[in-house]
Amino acid sequence: MQKGIKNSDIIYLRHAIEAALDRKFQTPKDFTFLSECIFERQHVNISPTTLKRLWNYLKNEQVVPSRSTLNILSSFLDFNDWDDFRKNAFECERKAATRIIKKPLIETEGLTPGQILRLYWNHNNSCELEYIGKQQFHVTDASCEFLKPNDRFRCSVIIKNEPLYGTNLQREDNLIEAFVIGTQRGINFSLINKKEKKENKG
Repeated sequence: MQKGIKNSDIIYLRHAIEAALDRKFQTPKDFTFLSECIFERQHVNISPTTLKRLWNYLKNEQVVPSRSTLNILSSFLDFNDWDDFRKNAFECERKAATRIIKKPLIETEGLTPGQILRLYWNHNNSCELEYIGKQQFHVTDASCEFLKPNDRFRCSVIIKNEPLYGTNLQREDNLIEAFVIGTQRGINFSLINKKEKKENKG
């Protein structure tokens, strides 16, 4: 390890992130999930491969993590940077528990095509999304300034009371590469089924 980066601190960082997300990182899917959570929350990219190296998942690749990577992961746990994490690591479990673990989330790849998701944010904004597979949604109804009916976009993780980050929004012949909604107070969501939707209309 380079100066200022101790292996014991790296181990504690890994444990703190796993505790915060209530998940052990043991498969490629786990590292993809963490990479997507970081992007959804901080809008920065850390590749699953970089995370695998940090967790020693790639046994033949012993690479010292960059200070930039450690800063991002420390910020994910609500610390200012890596140095702040190291100085105040004893508070990490408390911060992670109150900041992340209690928030419901949806991994969209776990949804079934045809499921309906309703989003609410900033009091008067709402929309209904139909999951169409491969982490993609079709907007079926919308009462907000940005999303419009028939929009399609991609989103991998939706976290309650956090902003929603979407990508590849297709609107007629236009493509919006990335967008965010619910920046002030985050979004709330509920899952409804098509039968319930029909009964409410009837």
